[in-house]
Amino acid sequence: MADNTWNGAAWTGDSVPSNTVTAAEAPTNTDAVEEGSNYLICDRSGFRVRVSEGLVDTWDGLKVRRQDWEPRHPQDFVRSVPESSSGSMRPEQTDRFITDEYPNGVTSSDL
Repeated sequence: MADNTWNGAAWTGDSVPSNTVTAAEAPTNTDAVEEGSNYLICDRSGFRVRVSEGLVDTWDGLKVRRQDWEPRHPQDFVRSVPESSSGSMRPEQTDRFITDEYPNGVTSSDL
């Protein structure tokens, strides 16, 4: 069975059922049977919207219907304030070494 080929005017080959060409098969839209859509698809809801009604851009790059548009939340613009560091919350303790002054049952030979 030979592959179907496009000769510029129609599909030719062994398995061509008819002269009808769908939009997916045609190399250009001028040869397609289906007409162009007069609808746009909302990115947020998936609803069809007429081209005359149009879509609105959102702050995050989506194209949505006017009913689905929402302003950016004010909390998105809040910036944190760095904490003022005036030192450690727990001061460093003095070092304690194993000596006779601090007997704790551990001797230097245990180490």
